[in-house]
Amino acid sequence: MQRSFLLIFLAAGGLITGSCRTQLPPLATLVAHLTGATERTWALIEIIRQGASFPPAACTADDRYIFRRDSTYTLNNPTPCNPGEQTVLTGTWRFLGNGSELELVNEANFRTTFLLKGLDDTRLVLTFPDPVNPEFFQDWVFIRVQ
Repeated sequence: MQRSFLLIFLAAGGLITGSCRTQLPPLATLVAHLTGATERTWALIEIIRQGASFPPAACTADDRYIFRRDSTYTLNNPTPCNPGEQTVLTGTWRFLGNGSELELVNEANFRTTFLLKGLDDTRLVLTFPDPVNPEFFQDWVFIRVQ
């Protein structure tokens, strides 16, 4: 269900606006954190809903999100949660709102914008509406694996 929501979100597009961040690092710093010198690989390790922490589903835990300096991304999905899910998704990324949002545009040209709640060299936190209770937000916590 978790990855299905993200894949649908990436495929169908969606928009989240606003941010509670008060101090943003320069865009060049955000890019360096996200991509390193050429690319960085991230893995989802935790989902936080209404203050409670959950591990990702087994079929999502092996996904790898690769963000490259050339503004492209790849989602490697080796264990699909549902029949027919793609095992590789590609597209482009960019920061919006002085870095408060991360926009992904997939190969079908659908745009998805996430709030950027946190980003440093080892951790990435994206926020978006909870698929079960859209009036609440959930955080997806990633760690850098390469």
